[in-house]
Amino acid sequence: MANADALTELRSVAVDNVIVSTDVQTRLQRFLRTASGAPLIADFPQLDAQQRALNFLSDFGSLVGIASPLSELQPLQIVTDSLGLTHVKFAQHHQGIPVFGGEVLVHMSNAGILAVSAGVVDQLSTLATTPTLPRVQAEQIALNDARKATRLAELRISDSHLSYYDHGLFSLGQRTPRLTWQITTRGEHSKRVHWIDARTGVLINAMENMHSALYRKIYTPAYNPEFEDRFLIREEGDAPLAPVIAGIGTPIDKLYDFAGHTYDFFYKAFGRDSYDDAGAVMHSVYLINAQCPNAYWDGSSTNYCPLFDADDVVSHEWGHAVTQHMDNLVYQYQSGALNESYSDIFGETVDLHNDADSVLGGFNNETTYDEGGVRWVVGEDLTKVLAALLLRDMWDPDNFPSPSPGKVTSENYFCGSGDGGGVHTNSGVPNHAYAMLVDGKEYNGVTIQGIGFAKASSIYYHAKNFQTRTTNFADHADALEAACAALIGQPIFDPLGEPADPVTAADCVEVAHAIEAVELRTYPAQCNYQPLLQPENETPALCAEGEALSSYHEDFADGRLPQGWDLESNGVTADWPDYQWEIVSSDAFPLPRGNSNGHAAFALNDIGGTCAAGGDISGSFALISPEISVKDASKVAFTHYVATEFEFDGGNLLISVNGSEFTVVDEPSITFNGYNATMATSADGNTNPKAGENAWTGSDEGEATSQWGTTLVDLSGLASTGDVVRLKWELGVDGCNGNDGWYIDEVDVYSCAADGADSGVIPSRGSDITRGGALGHMLLLILCLGLFRRRHG
Repeated sequence: MANADALTELRSVAVDNVIVSTDVQTRLQRFLRTASGAPLIADFPQLDAQQRALNFLSDFGSLVGIASPLSELQPLQIVTDSLGLTHVKFAQHHQGIPVFGGEVLVHMSNAGILAVSAGVVDQLSTLATTPTLPRVQAEQIALNDARKATRLAELRISDSHLSYYDHGLFSLGQRTPRLTWQITTRGEHSKRVHWIDARTGVLINAMENMHSALYRKIYTPAYNPEFEDRFLIREEGDAPLAPVIAGIGTPIDKLYDFAGHTYDFFYKAFGRDSYDDAGAVMHSVYLINAQCPNAYWDGSSTNYCPLFDADDVVSHEWGHAVTQHMDNLVYQYQSGALNESYSDIFGETVDLHNDADSVLGGFNNETTYDEGGVRWVVGEDLTKVLAALLLRDMWDPDNFPSPSPGKVTSENYFCGSGDGGGVHTNSGVPNHAYAMLVDGKEYNGVTIQGIGFAKASSIYYHAKNFQTRTTNFADHADALEAACAALIGQPIFDPLGEPADPVTAADCVEVAHAIEAVELRTYPAQCNYQPLLQPENETPALCAEGEALSSYHEDFADGRLPQGWDLESNGVTADWPDYQWEIVSSDAFPLPRGNSNGHAAFALNDIGGTCAAGGDISGSFALISPEISVKDASKVAFTHYVATEFEFDGGNLLISVNGSEFTVVDEPSITFNGYNATMATSADGNTNPKAGENAWTGSDEGEATSQWGTTLVDLSGLASTGDVVRLKWELGVDGCNGNDGWYIDEVDVYSCAADGADSGVIPSRGSDITRGGALGHMLLLILCLGLFRRRHG
């Protein structure tokens, strides 16, 4: 059944108006529910839950991108929550290969199918099912990346398998599914997942899977379940080392007590038995080493450096454990911000109910930061030094000393790729919604009437049952409203386990108001992924029409290194493979799409190397033009394509004037499509000899590929009329891992004539009218004379 036909059919049989949330790129539905929370359809409750879910998806699965549930989905989990609702979770597979993040959840009661939430990757039928990159090579690439990221010498592979990966599924970027090797590396305080293109060997993404409350890239020893009792100091039933009074006590006792407070909150409020809802032992580790400060959940234990044993920090880390066992939100971009936000929400809710504060400066929990208190301030029990650097304010995120966004359109909304796409910053948006929903506030032109902790925490907790791994802010809004509708009239409890008034339809209106106030359904337009180079159709005119006079043109169309051009190669170590630029042709080489004439100069960014002795491929290699005479106000234009390992491999343009040493051409001489980043320094572990230089590095944001663009350079500040210059395109690489490389085409050195008989034109970008040498200049002269006569004859 076609998508549109299926939606029409569903609406014809649904009990109430069907609400859908549509993926802006795939046009598939990410959430299906009714406006009132009534079932989408009545079905057969006597059947088992999995069969009920499959029956529904057999009829309406095309709405979320599943044509054949039996072949595309594998059962993952069935959960019956404390409301009596059942949630059936399926993992997406294609041809037996798992799809990372691909999930479908069907939510039901005895009355029927209530809702469906999904994050599905489509267009998989066009992809290969067999890798061309050997597993062992992919594992080496993953280890190389982990070595750079963690600076750890002892690393191992803990998992390695094929998967389909689509970065846009959770990053809101372009949807470009690929067959990948999904490889997990482990080391001390590091569990890192890598996705490597199974065809090209390009590292598409890597994600640290140890969740830290306060973002630091500092690694400390982790709890090892294989030696569970080796350093055991206190376990259940043991007497405390010393009393914990008003938040003051030994770190061991505080971690023990605050873990208990967290357990009590989830058990008393929601009936959840430990973080996995199966009574798991709560292992906590107190760390003493030189790599602190930090606190983190590593998948099996929570870990704390000295001074990080505050109650909301402890509950925050156990919140990550709960998330891992419920919706398991991907720890990047908006889903990662939700992951962090839920930990802040749970941590602060415990903090405001456990009477165990050691507050700073006489602050109190009754008033907010702007009123002199610490209500809704996360981490206020840290020392004053740490608190000044690391606190977050859930009540007024934008106006805190360490600001985060209070709404999606805030100027503080983080749009970069650092910190997992802003997981610790953009968590301010859902944090703000929760705080306002609890206490009430007027914000962004919307008035929210507070509904209190019991109702708000119940709605947020149960919303996790409606969320997938790749739930974004808009999906989260749907989940909140679905959870609120499901809770109407149901018994709920406050964070201390006391019975509370049930949720009402009026409360759900306030949920909608909070969603509107922080703009959860607003796409962060300010964060549209940008290409590394602006495309050809956006290149400014080289000169006014008919006023470009060419000094030199080269398009490499002869298929070999042009006369007068030189190559240079310099390795850092004896392992250097003597890389060289080469002239490639589309007849025998897969040039990136958009190349105009089927030829280009190419510098390989090799995916190999080991970043260690015996395979350290650090070095640089260059393509150097012949000597070119500079005319009045000479300019340079060249078309290129860049796809390298971001920050560690990249290239730039250098110039030599009258035989001088080559120097990097930098702003303001580059007037269009300049360098996009500064490469990592040697202090950051970059062994590239060009470390720390401005360069074209990486690829289009959110992608492993790029597009062609033209860079424009003004030589007037670098050379004078009558000077002779040489241009040098130099690519530098570090000791391992890469992408595709750097392609150069259509090089022009030209000037813009003010007016007069010498005016002419240079070839348009991609034209093959002229090329370097006497013949090219003769053809250009004939063309220019012809144009002159037409204009003045």
